[in-house]
Amino acid sequence: MTRIKLNEIYSGLVQKGFFDSDKKRLFLEKIFERLEDDVNKRRNVIIRAPPGIGKTTITHVLFLNALINEDITYMDVIHVVPTRSLIEDLWRRSVNRFSRILNLSNIDPESLVKRNIVRLYSGVHETSFLIGSLIFTTYDTYYYNIIKIPPQETRKIVSDISYGHYEIPRAAIHYSANIFDEIHLVLEEGGQSTQAYSSIIEYLAKTRTLLILLTATLPSKILARIKENLGNFGIDIDIIDYSSEEYKHIVKEDEFYTRESSKNFERLEKPLIDLNNNNYQELIDTIAGLWNKDLSRGNSPRIAIICNTISRAKKIFRLLRDRLGKNNVILLTSRFTRRDREKKLEEIETRNRIILVSTQVIEVGVDMNFNVLISEIAPPSSLVQRFGRLARGDNSFGEWGLFYDNDTLKGSGIYDPELTSCSHKYIENVIRSNLSINWHLPHVFDQANIMGYSEIIEKCWENRDINLSANIYTLEILSNPMISSKDSVYLQNAITFREENLCTLYIGTEEYPENIHDYYESLDNKAINIACNELINYIDKILRERSNIDIYALIYKRDDNKVYNKKIDRDTLREISKIFKDPVKYMKHLGANEIYLSIAIPEDLYDGGIYGEGLKDL
Repeated sequence: MTRIKLNEIYSGLVQKGFFDSDKKRLFLEKIFERLEDDVNKRRNVIIRAPPGIGKTTITHVLFLNALINEDITYMDVIHVVPTRSLIEDLWRRSVNRFSRILNLSNIDPESLVKRNIVRLYSGVHETSFLIGSLIFTTYDTYYYNIIKIPPQETRKIVSDISYGHYEIPRAAIHYSANIFDEIHLVLEEGGQSTQAYSSIIEYLAKTRTLLILLTATLPSKILARIKENLGNFGIDIDIIDYSSEEYKHIVKEDEFYTRESSKNFERLEKPLIDLNNNNYQELIDTIAGLWNKDLSRGNSPRIAIICNTISRAKKIFRLLRDRLGKNNVILLTSRFTRRDREKKLEEIETRNRIILVSTQVIEVGVDMNFNVLISEIAPPSSLVQRFGRLARGDNSFGEWGLFYDNDTLKGSGIYDPELTSCSHKYIENVIRSNLSINWHLPHVFDQANIMGYSEIIEKCWENRDINLSANIYTLEILSNPMISSKDSVYLQNAITFREENLCTLYIGTEEYPENIHDYYESLDNKAINIACNELINYIDKILRERSNIDIYALIYKRDDNKVYNKKIDRDTLREISKIFKDPVKYMKHLGANEIYLSIAIPEDLYDGGIYGEGLKDL
């Protein structure tokens, strides 16, 4: 049987109307031409290309390649992303598109597709141990599987009931094409996640496991460092870079570049607004002015304001709601239940005129278009991701602006202060020089007064260094077959992927399902995922300041398979805090007969619905 090449598969998908456009993208064709050789030789690949160009096409083509062709170097595809919302978006679009192009008699195409395209993350387990034809999973879930602690086996591991079946997901990883999407989010951080994934990249490269890294904004310095680190072990990595001179002639002729380079990204009349001294009036007046006028290109105002912190987003939301009316402004943060978040996104998508106030949750996994976007100053990569929601697709015009105060330039307690202040200084110079920025393209050719976004990224990273060295404990677990799942659990303090654990806050103390399966079913409507430290501090404040409010821990008892509640006082909270904050104690706790599932608060501490604020301030 003659092997069908990757470019032929891509062409076939375009012809069948799989994508939104019926035109092939020249740069994607070049990628598949290069990948043909890379995949056959199991060579690792980094692909750096702009947001919106269609990098997920690579996943779809490799998935079909595994189904159609024999004698290839992998069997399945694992697509790893940073957030569950992005998984939902990618999974939904993949299922819909493949179902649409299948023409089968007596078989429901969607049911067939859903058996082959599956999700695996906390709360959704459509596969066990990363086994499936195309799997969408999170960085966290992938990390725990590869270091021999499959999340669904944790209780058995710490209770000595099972060795954890950890070689099953690890085997799945080795015979799959592993695609790490939005990889800059873990490699630019410089903390534990950077060390963890540097270790994984090195391990997968050494074991000749097919690995493809996708990014829009990873700085050239980090690309070069990855190549150098792997080169020290005699490992070659292919870098396919949209911005390189090698592809300049292809890029200039590509339909994507033609469309995006013709867009007009116009600065607001005052593009940098200073909020120091608690001066929000100018920002609110600017937004109200945009709302009350017809935009010059005839579009109805769809305005997004992106903040670095929840507290700032709430403040701007309240000011705009009071000024422009409750039904015109929607708040989106991480302090909503999943169901409320979905309702908000559906409402935003269907409205011609809307103002969205959001935090960085909009940076990935939200496929929405706005014709005005005003962002709080953040590191360059974050700004590029945010402005990727401005004038998307066939929309040709968008207005943008930035706001800040001294706390912003110090990183808002979230971002690197140097990168954030560099964004401010560099964009300030660009504005002073009367240059325009195309926020969708890394470079703009033959237009002297317009620059691409990559110049801001490269400028802010030129004097920075980052430690991409592998964590020795992680490497030992990955490469030493004598280390068991139980050993890996006890090494958690040395190799934790995140700086802190995530905990569950449950909305509602009066009614909760006693059956454990019903409890998990209720989480979409009732649960907020929150950093354990933040949750403990929030509950502690309630206990100190609101003595009339009852708080409960929801506890699962294995011996009767039911969920119970237990009223929390400050002593109980301290006990819970010790468990939640320590990775080893938490994993041991999962093996006990009684497990803390979540902390439940009264419903009146949560303001839900499309126009709600979410978790209330105290």
